Amino acid sequence: MMRMANSILAMQGQAAQWLASTKAALAAAGHGFTAEDHAAIEASHAAHPVPPIEPDVQTGLEADARDLARRVMETDYPEGGLQPDDPRLAPIEGITLAMAAIAARAIGWSTDPVDIGRAARALGVEVDVYERAAEAWRQRTTGDVVLAAFYGQLYSQA
Repeated sequence: MMRMANSILAMQGQAAQWLASTKAALAAAGHGFTAEDHAAIEASHAAHPVPPIEPDVQTGLEADARDLARRVMETDYPEGGLQPDDPRLAPIEGITLAMAAIAARAIGWSTDPVDIGRAARALGVEVDVYERAAEAWRQRTTGDVVLAAFYGQLYSQA
C-alpha cells in the first residue's frame, strides 16, 4: 500500500513536469491553445456537462468500479513512478500521453467536430491522426492500471 502511495505521489510530480515541457514544446513549435481557444473550450464545457448516468448503466459501472478497485490493490506499482523510457509511454503517431491528456481535457464531454479539430490543431496534427492516437491511448490505458493512474494525473493537471 505504501509503495502504491509513493508511486502515485511520484507520478503527480512527473505529470506536472511532463505537462509543462509538453506545453512549452507545443508553444515553441507554434502550437497550443490561444486565448480564443480557451474561451471556446470554457463555452464548450458549459454546453457539454457531464452527462447523467442511466440507472441500468449505473449498475454496470458499479461492478466495473469494484473490479478496478481489486486490480488497483493487486497491481505492483513502480517505485518512483514511471521511467521516461518505459515502452508504455512511447508516443502513438507522434502523440504522447501528455498531449492526449491535454487534448482530452480541452474536449471534455463534447463530440462536436469543432472542439475535436481545435484540440488536434493545438497539438499540431490532423484530426484523423489525433482520433486514431486518442483511441489507441484509450486502449493502452484501459488494461494497465499504472498507466491509467499516470494518465489520470496528467488529465487532472492539464
